[in-house]
Amino acid sequence: MINPDKKTKYLIRGIGLLLLLVLIFLGFWFNKKSGAGEAEGLKLTVSKDQILDYQIIQSGNQPAGGVVKYHYVSNQEVPAMFYRGLKEDISKRTSNSLTFLESVTPINDKLQKEKYISRFYSGPTFQKSGNKWYQVETATTTAVSFYRQTKLTVLDHVKEFFGRPVMADTIYSGAGDGSAEKSNSDVWATTHDATTGETVSNDPETTANARSILSILTGNYGIDRAFLPFDTSAIPSDATITNATLTVYTTAADDGLNDTYDYLNVVQTFQASSATLVVGDYQDNGSDNGTEARAKYTPIQVGADPLDLTGFVTGTASSTFTLTATGRGWIKRNGEAQTCGSTAGVTCLGIRQGNDIANITNDSNVMTGITFSTSEETGTAQDPYLAVTYTVAAPSKVVIDGSTIKIDGGTLKID
Repeated sequence: MINPDKKTKYLIRGIGLLLLLVLIFLGFWFNKKSGAGEAEGLKLTVSKDQILDYQIIQSGNQPAGGVVKYHYVSNQEVPAMFYRGLKEDISKRTSNSLTFLESVTPINDKLQKEKYISRFYSGPTFQKSGNKWYQVETATTTAVSFYRQTKLTVLDHVKEFFGRPVMADTIYSGAGDGSAEKSNSDVWATTHDATTGETVSNDPETTANARSILSILTGNYGIDRAFLPFDTSAIPSDATITNATLTVYTTAADDGLNDTYDYLNVVQTFQASSATLVVGDYQDNGSDNGTEARAKYTPIQVGADPLDLTGFVTGTASSTFTLTATGRGWIKRNGEAQTCGSTAGVTCLGIRQGNDIANITNDSNVMTGITFSTSEETGTAQDPYLAVTYTVAAPSKVVIDGSTIKIDGGTLKID
């Protein structure tokens, strides 16, 4: 016969288990219902446990009190990739970079020189889960709809109890690529020399601009300056940088002047934060002496061979700037202080159009410059990227020590 006390214990345990099952069922039901009442364009792209981070990017008169941009882990797996015929060393991948071993040259019997090429993207691009990497994407919805669909359910609390991820608990400040624009004055100097822009085009926009124009409609001069910060902290602090290119994918291009100043070039930027872009950054796109708030002065320091706009208009969508020694000097290694915020190891670049760089009035009523894709574009095919070639000294994989040959830690004894 079962002891009455044991009966009571079993009964309590049985009731507790039943309640737990009911809570789990209700949690699944609420999860399934979350988003069911939302308009099709407002539903979250993924379940909330796939959301990495989020940010309120607009407020005020926007629909439903504001707009939320969120990064999420997609189901698109990203295996080891190839670049210039080289296979990626996936062990060196980061959330925004791919690294490829190009060559190995012996230095002596203990050291070798390893030459790498790394591709850096200007926003969060990859996320590792287990031993696999997945594509990170961006989506938006209204603030009210976002909070309604990410509200914690009973099941979420159960998941938290067992240590499962439920929702990002940090607010991501966004990728700081985009462009700052001013076009509300009919005086070129006023537009060019302004300390603040009129608008910024970044989150959640998928394009940025580098251009100038005299509007035939308003009679005002317009200038757009592009910003492209890259987290290059994956470059070792002792690396020697030997080459670098900046590639952008052009979605629109016009050559309204087709003269001496119909070109684009790379500049160093000094925006307040590499993670976001504000109108006050307009004056921090380029400098004559390597310090902030100098975008209006000449001669602006440029960091690449200029690209004529004719090539953008008649050539392929993808265009590449080759950085000069000056531009390569702006690339930050791991631990090096940056010029666009406080996070070490961030390279702060921008693109400006020739008239803007030289401070020569653009009186063309046709836009002179380009529009290109930013990190918010789906996938990486159109994302801007910085490719950096560098070398580091590393222990040789084959070491001869007396009569012993050591290969990657193993030894081969020769008598």
